[in-house]
Amino acid sequence: MEEGATLGYTEVKIGFVAALVSVILVRAVGEKVAKDLLLTGRLLGAEEAKALGLVNRISPPGKALEEAVALAEEVAQNAPTSLRLTKELLLALPGMGLEDGFRLAALANAWVRETGDLKKGIRAFFEKRKPRF
Repeated sequence: MEEGATLGYTEVKIGFVAALVSVILVRAVGEKVAKDLLLTGRLLGAEEAKALGLVNRISPPGKALEEAVALAEEVAQNAPTSLRLTKELLLALPGMGLEDGFRLAALANAWVRETGDLKKGIRAFFEKRKPRF
């Protein structure tokens, strides 16, 4: 998010409901903060959005796209299989209990050990070079 930018869940101001967004928002910021944002429709500045965990980074004005592309390029250098599995875990874990979460994580850990990406990554590590996925 750029410095000086604002974001908000303003649907309530025009008679709409931020229904789908509310499911994710409650998980991200908790019920109390979500109520505040969804019932008032108020706008947040970049610093408050970051403090609430709604954004991870604040960029200088005019640099958001450049920084987003740099972040995407950084992520894209990582193992595709690992990225996909990590995304799947991050989606599944919040709705699970601790025991089920550990069970799923153990399955993911065992499965990824059999992938070509891990083999390439380990080889590159021992050869002291970046892996090519």
